[in-house]
Amino acid sequence: MRFSAILLFFTCAVFTMCRASGKDGFLYVIYGNEEMPPSYLIGSQHGDGNSYNIHDLESAFPSLQAVFASINLIVTETSRNYSDTKVIEDCVNAAELRYTCNNPNILNSMPKGTDYKGVLRNNVKYEEIDNFLKNKGGTYGYAAFKPAYWYLRLPLFSYKYGADMISVDDCLYKFARAQNKKATSLESHVEQMQSIVSILNDTIEYMRPLCEQANILYEKIVESQRSIINQVWASDSMKFYYLHNNKEKLYHYLPHLKDSVIYKYSVSQRNEKWGAIIEKLIRNEPCLIVVGVAHLYGYDSLVEILRRKGLKLIPIQ
Repeated sequence: MRFSAILLFFTCAVFTMCRASGKDGFLYVIYGNEEMPPSYLIGSQHGDGNSYNIHDLESAFPSLQAVFASINLIVTETSRNYSDTKVIEDCVNAAELRYTCNNPNILNSMPKGTDYKGVLRNNVKYEEIDNFLKNKGGTYGYAAFKPAYWYLRLPLFSYKYGADMISVDDCLYKFARAQNKKATSLESHVEQMQSIVSILNDTIEYMRPLCEQANILYEKIVESQRSIINQVWASDSMKFYYLHNNKEKLYHYLPHLKDSVIYKYSVSQRNEKWGAIIEKLIRNEPCLIVVGVAHLYGYDSLVEILRRKGLKLIPIQ
C-alpha cells in the first residue's frame, strides 16, 4: 500500500513536469476508480529494422523499473510464448491464412485481354511499374493481378524483420518474464493476420477502374522509391525519435497512419476491440499494455478510446 502511494506521487509529479513542457510521449499511467491499482500503456517499435535492448528502454523511460515493480501482468498484441505448442499452431494457421489471400481469384485477377501497358497508355509509367515489381518486388508474374493487388501490399514491404532484430515488444516481454510476471495477449496471431487479409482484400479498391488503379500503383511506387533511397536514414531516425519520446517527429515515419485502408483495418478497428479487452484486464490486476506506437495517435487511438471509457491516462516522460 505504501509503495502504491509513493508510485502515485511519483507519476503525478512526472505528469506535472510533462504538462509543463507540453510533451506527450509513448508511456502512460492508467487510473480507474480508487480501488484500482494503476496500470500502464506503452507504445512499442517493431518492424522498423532496428534492434533494441532493455538498457535503451530504461534510458528512454526512467520510470520503467518502477512500472515493472508494480504490475502483475504484461499484455502484448499477440502471444510471444513460442515454446507453447498452441501458439506455434496459431502462427502456422496465420501463415496459411496469409498464403490463401495471395491466390488469384475473380476479384484480384486482371480480366482476360487486358495488360498493364494497355491500361496505362504511358510507357514511362509502365516501365517504372514493370521494373519495380520485377527487380525489387521479385514478382515476375505480377501482370496476372490487378494493380490494386500490388498497391495494397506496397506499404507492407516497408516492414523489416530479421532473426537478429529484437523489437521493443521482445525486450519488455523477456524482462517481464524474467521477473516472473504473467503474460497474455490482446489477440491471436490468426486475428492479427485477419486484419492484414482485410487490407489485402479490400473490395472497394479492386472495384476502381483499372486505369485509376494503375495510376495509383505508379504514384505509390514513386513514393516508396523515395523511402527506399532514405530507408537506412529513416530507420535510424525512427529509433532516435522513439528513444527520445518525440511522438510528433516519429509520426512522419509511420506510413500506415497515412493510408486510409491500412489505418482502418490495422489500427482503428483493432483499437476499438482492444479497448474493451484492456478495460476488463486492468480492472482485475495491474498491467503493462504493450502495443505498436501507431495505436497511440489520433481520435481513434487507444489513449482516446480508454479515456472515453472513463479511464484517466497520464503521459509519463
